[in-house]
Amino acid sequence: SEDAIDYSVGDIVVWQLLNGDKHLGIIVPGPGIKKTEKWVVHNLGSGPEWSDALFDFRVIGHYRYSK
Repeated sequence: SEDAIDYSVGDIVVWQLLNGDKHLGIIVPGPGIKKTEKWVVHNLGSGPEWSDALFDFRVIGHYRYSK
């Protein structure tokens, strides 16, 4: 889905990068007043990053752990 409402904090997302590589991240709340926004924690090679990047690349996987 390309609608942020379909994602929840804790979900795992897999993207396809422009070079064809796959990349994953975890959905987290945004910072401060943006806490209702869906941000991601991921690492593209320069260390962990917390960013508003959910739809920066094509989502090819979306996973949620159910109890």
